[in-house]
Amino acid sequence: MVAIDESSDRSAFIDLPRVPVGPAVYERLGLGSDPRLGWRCGDYCYYAARIAFPEISHFWLVEYDVLFSFENSSEFFSRYAGMPEVDFLAARVGEAEKDWAWTEMMNAVDGPIYRSFFPVTRMSAPAIDHCYKKRLVDFDSNSIPFERWPNDEVFVPTNLVRRGFTVKDLNCVPRTYRPTLYNFVVTRNYEREVRNIRKSLMHPVLDDEELALKPHSTPPKTPLHAVKRYLVVLMGG
Repeated sequence: MVAIDESSDRSAFIDLPRVPVGPAVYERLGLGSDPRLGWRCGDYCYYAARIAFPEISHFWLVEYDVLFSFENSSEFFSRYAGMPEVDFLAARVGEAEKDWAWTEMMNAVDGPIYRSFFPVTRMSAPAIDHCYKKRLVDFDSNSIPFERWPNDEVFVPTNLVRRGFTVKDLNCVPRTYRPTLYNFVVTRNYEREVRNIRKSLMHPVLDDEELALKPHSTPPKTPLHAVKRYLVVLMGG
Protein backbone atom coordinates (compact mmCIF):
# COMPACT_ATOMS: atom_id res chain seq x y z
CA MET A 1 0.00 0.00 0.00
CA VAL A 2 1.13 3.54 -0.65
CA ALA A 3 1.03 6.59 1.59
CA ILE A 4 0.36 9.53 -0.69
CA ASP A 5 -0.54 13.18 -0.29
CA GLU A 6 -3.72 13.21 -2.34
CA SER A 7 -3.85 17.00 -2.31
CA SER A 8 -1.03 16.90 -4.88
CA ASP A 9 -2.16 14.11 -7.23
CA ARG A 10 -5.31 12.02 -6.74
CA SER A 11 -4.66 9.99 -9.90
CA ALA A 12 -1.42 8.38 -8.71
CA PHE A 13 -1.26 4.68 -7.80
CA ILE A 14 -4.95 4.09 -8.48
CA ASP A 15 -4.27 0.35 -8.80
CA LEU A 16 -2.80 0.08 -5.27
CA PRO A 17 -4.31 0.43 -1.79
CA ARG A 18 -3.60 3.97 -0.65
CA VAL A 19 -3.26 5.63 2.73
CA PRO A 20 -4.05 9.33 2.31
CA VAL A 21 -1.69 11.71 4.12
CA GLY A 22 -1.22 15.46 4.03
CA PRO A 23 -2.35 18.55 5.94
CA ALA A 24 -6.06 17.64 5.89
CA VAL A 25 -5.31 14.17 7.26
CA TYR A 26 -2.99 15.50 9.96
CA GLU A 27 -5.74 17.87 11.07
CA ARG A 28 -8.26 15.02 11.26
CA LEU A 29 -5.75 13.08 13.34
CA GLY A 30 -5.70 16.00 15.78
CA LEU A 31 -2.05 16.80 15.09
CA GLY A 32 -2.11 20.12 13.25
CA SER A 33 -2.16 20.92 9.57
CA ASP A 34 1.23 22.42 8.82
CA PRO A 35 2.29 21.11 5.36
CA ARG A 36 5.86 20.66 6.62
CA LEU A 37 4.75 17.95 9.04
CA GLY A 38 5.01 15.30 6.34
CA TRP A 39 8.75 15.87 6.15
CA ARG A 40 9.38 16.18 9.86
CA CYS A 41 6.96 13.58 11.20
CA GLY A 42 7.04 10.36 9.21
CA ASP A 43 5.34 8.70 12.16
CA TYR A 44 2.11 10.44 11.07
CA CYS A 45 2.00 7.98 8.15
CA TYR A 46 1.93 5.14 10.64
CA TYR A 47 -1.05 6.64 12.49
CA ALA A 48 -3.02 7.07 9.28
CA ALA A 49 -2.19 3.52 8.16
CA ARG A 50 -3.06 2.03 11.53
CA ILE A 51 -6.51 3.60 11.41
CA ALA A 52 -7.05 2.47 7.81
CA PHE A 53 -5.82 -1.11 8.42
CA PRO A 54 -6.47 -1.94 12.10
CA GLU A 55 -6.06 -5.69 11.55
CA ILE A 56 -2.34 -5.45 10.67
CA SER A 57 0.13 -6.20 13.47
CA HIS A 58 3.29 -4.58 12.07
CA PHE A 59 3.89 -1.89 9.46
CA TRP A 60 6.98 -1.06 7.42
CA LEU A 61 7.49 2.53 6.29
CA VAL A 62 9.93 2.98 3.38
CA GLU A 63 10.78 6.34 1.85
CA TYR A 64 10.79 6.62 -1.92
CA ASP A 65 14.54 7.33 -2.28
CA VAL A 66 15.66 4.12 -0.54
CA LEU A 67 17.37 1.45 -2.64
CA PHE A 68 17.31 -2.23 -1.68
CA SER A 69 20.31 -3.67 -3.50
CA PHE A 70 19.30 -7.27 -2.81
CA GLU A 71 18.17 -9.81 -5.40
CA ASN A 72 14.67 -8.68 -4.49
CA SER A 73 13.23 -6.57 -1.69
CA SER A 74 11.71 -9.59 0.06
CA GLU A 75 15.23 -10.70 0.93
CA PHE A 76 15.47 -7.63 3.15
CA PHE A 77 12.05 -7.95 4.79
CA SER A 78 12.44 -11.68 5.47
CA ARG A 79 15.41 -10.92 7.72
CA TYR A 80 13.02 -9.54 10.33
CA ALA A 81 9.95 -11.70 9.79
CA GLY A 82 10.87 -13.84 12.78
CA MET A 83 11.02 -10.87 15.17
CA PRO A 84 7.38 -10.08 16.00
CA GLU A 85 8.41 -9.13 19.53
CA VAL A 86 10.35 -6.11 18.26
CA ASP A 87 8.18 -2.99 18.38
CA PHE A 88 10.47 -0.62 16.50
CA LEU A 89 13.20 -1.30 13.95
CA ALA A 90 15.35 1.45 12.46
CA ALA A 91 18.93 2.35 11.66
CA ARG A 92 21.28 4.22 13.98
CA VAL A 93 19.23 3.40 17.07
CA GLY A 94 20.87 4.43 20.32
CA GLU A 95 21.09 7.08 22.98
CA ALA A 96 21.21 10.51 21.36
CA GLU A 97 24.33 12.66 21.48
CA LYS A 98 23.92 16.00 23.24
CA ASP A 99 24.91 17.90 20.11
CA TRP A 100 22.50 16.05 17.79
CA ALA A 101 20.15 18.56 16.19
CA TRP A 102 16.97 16.93 17.54
CA THR A 103 18.09 16.15 21.10
CA GLU A 104 16.93 19.47 22.49
CA MET A 105 13.41 18.86 21.18
CA MET A 106 12.78 16.29 23.94
CA ASN A 107 12.74 16.86 27.69
CA ALA A 108 15.70 15.07 29.30
CA VAL A 109 14.02 15.33 32.71
CA ASP A 110 11.57 12.63 31.62
CA GLY A 111 14.31 10.09 30.86
CA PRO A 112 16.99 9.21 28.32
CA ILE A 113 16.71 10.60 24.81
CA TYR A 114 17.14 8.20 21.88
CA ARG A 115 17.81 8.66 18.20
CA SER A 116 17.07 6.76 15.00
CA PHE A 117 17.21 7.19 11.22
CA PHE A 118 13.83 7.03 9.51
CA PRO A 119 14.12 6.13 5.78
CA VAL A 120 13.26 2.49 6.58
CA THR A 121 11.45 1.65 9.81
CA ARG A 122 9.04 -0.92 11.20
CA MET A 123 6.56 -0.41 14.04
CA SER A 124 4.18 -2.74 15.83
CA ALA A 125 0.53 -1.79 16.24
CA PRO A 126 0.87 -1.25 20.03
CA ALA A 127 3.92 0.97 19.45
CA ILE A 128 2.00 3.02 16.88
CA ASP A 129 -0.93 3.39 19.27
CA HIS A 130 1.34 4.54 22.08
CA CYS A 131 3.15 7.13 19.97
CA TYR A 132 -0.09 8.44 18.52
CA LYS A 133 -1.58 8.94 21.98
CA LYS A 134 1.61 10.67 23.10
CA ARG A 135 1.53 12.98 20.08
CA LEU A 136 -2.09 13.87 20.88
CA VAL A 137 -1.30 14.64 24.50
CA ASP A 138 1.71 16.74 23.57
CA PHE A 139 -0.19 18.61 20.86
CA ASP A 140 -3.18 19.34 23.12
CA SER A 141 -1.19 20.40 26.18
CA ASN A 142 1.51 22.53 24.57
CA SER A 143 1.51 25.49 22.27
CA ILE A 144 4.67 24.30 20.53
CA PRO A 145 5.71 26.16 17.39
CA PHE A 146 6.55 23.99 14.40
CA GLU A 147 10.26 24.72 14.81
CA ARG A 148 10.19 23.02 18.24
CA TRP A 149 7.96 20.07 17.34
CA PRO A 150 10.01 16.83 17.81
CA ASN A 151 10.73 14.99 14.60
CA ASP A 152 10.09 11.28 14.08
CA GLU A 153 13.73 10.26 14.57
CA VAL A 154 13.80 11.41 18.17
CA PHE A 155 10.14 11.23 19.18
CA VAL A 156 9.47 7.58 18.32
CA PRO A 157 12.48 5.78 19.86
CA THR A 158 12.57 8.03 22.93
CA ASN A 159 8.94 7.48 23.84
CA LEU A 160 9.06 3.76 23.10
CA VAL A 161 12.20 3.13 25.15
CA ARG A 162 10.81 5.13 28.07
CA ARG A 163 7.64 3.03 27.99
CA GLY A 164 9.50 -0.30 27.86
CA PHE A 165 8.85 -1.26 24.24
CA THR A 166 11.43 -3.39 22.43
CA VAL A 167 13.57 -1.28 20.10
CA LYS A 168 16.34 -2.65 17.85
CA ASP A 169 18.73 -1.46 15.18
CA LEU A 170 18.36 -2.90 11.67
CA ASN A 171 21.93 -4.12 11.99
CA CYS A 172 20.82 -6.60 14.63
CA VAL A 173 20.97 -8.63 11.43
CA PRO A 174 24.64 -7.99 10.61
CA ARG A 175 25.65 -5.91 7.60
CA THR A 176 22.13 -4.91 6.59
CA TYR A 177 23.31 -1.34 6.07
CA ARG A 178 26.59 0.54 5.99
CA PRO A 179 26.64 4.10 7.35
CA THR A 180 28.70 5.20 4.36
CA LEU A 181 25.89 4.13 2.00
CA TYR A 182 22.86 4.72 4.23
CA ASN A 183 22.75 8.30 5.48
CA PHE A 184 21.34 11.73 4.66
CA VAL A 185 24.57 13.44 3.60
CA VAL A 186 25.43 12.16 0.11
CA THR A 187 22.85 11.72 -2.65
CA ARG A 188 23.98 8.98 -5.02
CA ASN A 189 23.23 8.44 -8.67
CA TYR A 190 21.70 5.03 -9.29
CA GLU A 191 23.01 4.53 -12.82
CA ARG A 192 26.53 5.82 -12.24
CA GLU A 193 27.39 4.97 -8.65
CA VAL A 194 25.47 2.20 -6.93
CA ARG A 195 23.67 -0.08 -9.40
CA ASN A 196 26.37 -2.78 -9.03
CA ILE A 197 26.53 -2.72 -5.23
CA ARG A 198 24.79 -5.75 -3.75
CA LYS A 199 23.16 -6.75 -0.46
CA SER A 200 22.96 -3.37 1.20
CA LEU A 201 20.37 -0.82 2.15
CA MET A 202 21.13 2.57 0.58
CA HIS A 203 19.80 6.12 0.96
CA PRO A 204 19.37 8.53 -0.68
CA VAL A 205 19.57 7.14 -4.21
CA LEU A 206 18.11 8.96 -7.23
CA ASP A 207 18.26 8.39 -10.97
CA ASP A 208 19.35 10.91 -13.60
CA GLU A 209 15.89 12.37 -14.03
CA GLU A 210 15.36 12.81 -10.31
CA LEU A 211 18.77 14.39 -9.82
CA ALA A 212 18.03 16.86 -12.59
CA LEU A 213 14.96 18.00 -10.65
CA LYS A 214 16.69 18.13 -7.28
CA PRO A 215 17.69 21.85 -7.42
CA HIS A 216 14.02 22.70 -7.93
CA SER A 217 12.66 20.30 -5.34
CA THR A 218 14.80 19.04 -2.48
CA PRO A 219 14.13 16.18 -2.50
CA PRO A 220 11.71 15.61 -5.43
CA LYS A 221 8.42 14.16 -4.20
CA THR A 222 6.28 13.66 -7.30
CA PRO A 223 4.41 10.34 -7.65
CA LEU A 224 6.29 9.68 -10.92
CA HIS A 225 9.58 9.57 -9.07
CA ALA A 226 8.13 7.70 -6.12
CA VAL A 227 6.91 4.84 -8.28
CA LYS A 228 10.26 4.32 -9.96
CA ARG A 229 11.93 2.86 -6.95
CA TYR A 230 10.07 1.06 -4.18
CA LEU A 231 7.51 3.81 -3.61
CA VAL A 232 6.64 5.20 -0.23
CA VAL A 233 5.44 1.90 1.15
CA LEU A 234 3.48 0.82 4.17
CA MET A 235 3.54 -2.94 4.47
CA GLY A 236 1.81 -5.14 6.98
CA GLY A 237 3.46 -8.21 8.38
